[in-house]
Amino acid sequence: MSTHLLVLAVIAMAALVGVVAIVVAVVAGGLAASGRRQVQLVGGGPLPRDPSVAYRRARRHAAVTALLSWGVAAVVAFPVGGLLARGHGVLDGAPGLGVALLPTTFGLTLLAIAAVGELTWPRPEGSVRSAALAPRRLGALTPRGLRLLTWAWAGTLTVVLLVTGLTAAAGGRTFRVQWASDGASSESGPYPGWPYAGPLIVAGLLVLAAAEIVLRLIARRPAVADTVTADDERLRRASARRVLAGAQLVLAGTLAGVLFTTGITLRSAASTTFGWATATQSVTTTLVAPGVRFAAVVAIVSGLSVALTGIAVTMVALAQAATEAGPVPTGAPASGPVPVAPARGGAAPRDQAALSPADGPAGDVP
Repeated sequence: MSTHLLVLAVIAMAALVGVVAIVVAVVAGGLAASGRRQVQLVGGGPLPRDPSVAYRRARRHAAVTALLSWGVAAVVAFPVGGLLARGHGVLDGAPGLGVALLPTTFGLTLLAIAAVGELTWPRPEGSVRSAALAPRRLGALTPRGLRLLTWAWAGTLTVVLLVTGLTAAAGGRTFRVQWASDGASSESGPYPGWPYAGPLIVAGLLVLAAAEIVLRLIARRPAVADTVTADDERLRRASARRVLAGAQLVLAGTLAGVLFTTGITLRSAASTTFGWATATQSVTTTLVAPGVRFAAVVAIVSGLSVALTGIAVTMVALAQAATEAGPVPTGAPASGPVPVAPARGGAAPRDQAALSPADGPAGDVP
């Protein structure tokens, strides 16, 4: 396969995966939102949903930031990736590196817009302001599993690229198999040696560092006025989930591409056929390296698995963020319990207690 065909194939596959991921995420978000249940008062309808003006403004700001970050990143990444794929002499030593950096371009653009959204977060208005005295810890405001997965993708990508850099043939663009018994050899590419591994390691670490910076901006942004702490934290977790969903998708996509490319190259280099002719016949011999062929299968299957996992995790994370950033019901009054409609006979059921301000706002039951 020529370099141009490889570039076109990777771009087409990346575009298809991106479209499928966004469509599935939107559908999953709608299903998750429609599946929420509301707490009801005894003898009455659902609790009224009338969030404060500040909460509605903050929620709208978060939604616009998410839409712009994902949309603009998708628009910017592909033209920039196309320019990098052409090289113009800059990447002549590593054909295809521009395409490999396309997910990083998408991720850094997404995270940059997310950072701008956090720095322009709506400030509290009015002469009297209030905020919780408890410190906001980053670990409590970010999804632990999603954050660990993001770090795991980055660590695995670094380790894989170190291995491919050390095992590449001279020049760093191919993989070579040598059969000592027959003196034959087989060489195939492209292979992610140092011309590819170095820039991709740096790119992965940049995405991880940018994601951590945005998470800290989310933790330090101003609290939403006229909103209880629990609802403010829900908005923060939703923002953090969207950031980590994009970061892990970028790292997973880069890792999947490296693994898949490595597997295809190993599979091609795992066997070679040579022959010779005598006066009466011609002889053909095929040599196979079983270990290399097995490694090729593992790399290809792993690459496909990482890609599917990254898309699935993004789908679930965006759906959960849409649920967390949903409208909240009106909180309890400033003082006194929320009245509960009495049961027939004038007495309230024994297991029904009035809601007090300490209980926090009633809302969606997860």
